[in-house]
Amino acid sequence: MKSSFILIVVISLFGTFVKAQTPWVVPDDKKGLLAPIKFSDDTRKLGLEIYNKTCVSCHGHPGQPDQAKLVPPPADPASKVYQQNLDGELFYKITEGRGLMPSFKKMLKSEEIWNIISYVRTFNKEYVQKVGASDSSSGVKGKVTAKLNYTVKNNKIEVKVIQQINKMPINGAKLSLYAKRNFGWLPLDEIRSSNSLGIITFNYPNDLPGDKDGNVNVKINMANADGTEQTIIDTIIKTEVKRSQYNLLDNRTMWNVRSMAPIWLVLSYCGAVLAAWGVIFYIIWILLRIRKSGSETSN
Repeated sequence: MKSSFILIVVISLFGTFVKAQTPWVVPDDKKGLLAPIKFSDDTRKLGLEIYNKTCVSCHGHPGQPDQAKLVPPPADPASKVYQQNLDGELFYKITEGRGLMPSFKKMLKSEEIWNIISYVRTFNKEYVQKVGASDSSSGVKGKVTAKLNYTVKNNKIEVKVIQQINKMPINGAKLSLYAKRNFGWLPLDEIRSSNSLGIITFNYPNDLPGDKDGNVNVKINMANADGTEQTIIDTIIKTEVKRSQYNLLDNRTMWNVRSMAPIWLVLSYCGAVLAAWGVIFYIIWILLRIRKSGSETSN
């Protein structure tokens, strides 16, 4: 059994190693992706802060031989090999990750990833940025504002997205609807695109309960051109479907906090701890008796 486990671990590590050694091929449709923002001193400063929080532990300080001792070793952002990557390739690799390189798709916003690229490009004196167009796939130019309206009668959620700068409705914005559940966010309905008035209507499930008062935490995500999403609405709606049973996390359960653990588990744990200490004190008492007996015999 032990040998089988070791064999599985070795095979897994070997597979990871082989994958890390193979060339990292970026899809052709991702290579040409360009930053929708112009790199500046501000973006480079923000990129440095994000890099020091999320990247420096593995990639080290650019231009210094202090990368993490991993196999294969993380690339130095100041190296020629690293800088040969196109902007789109760097964005894809940071977003998707591979092997020991984690995916930052859900940890960083696309703008933050571009800020990192803005910073690492300062170590390439020959670099000349090409600025891309705004997000044409969703019709979004800059920041957006959104309003949500829930109609209880027909169980519809209507969302309107507007450009923050000119207050104009956004046509073609791709939005997704999610509801907060005990163990994460549950996707509701399908991805929908806004009409010429910037309006999207989602169908809310008739059988999805809220809490004991019917409240449900919902959020709206908007798709970016690079494949990532950003949350534009995070709010509470009140439905007529209330929770008919207690939430398992409201009661004493095995996986809850200590104060809510089952009584029998608390008592069993305390009993085991007391029994262990009792055995320890008993052994100490026996050793003391043996020592005392040995001293009396020698005298």
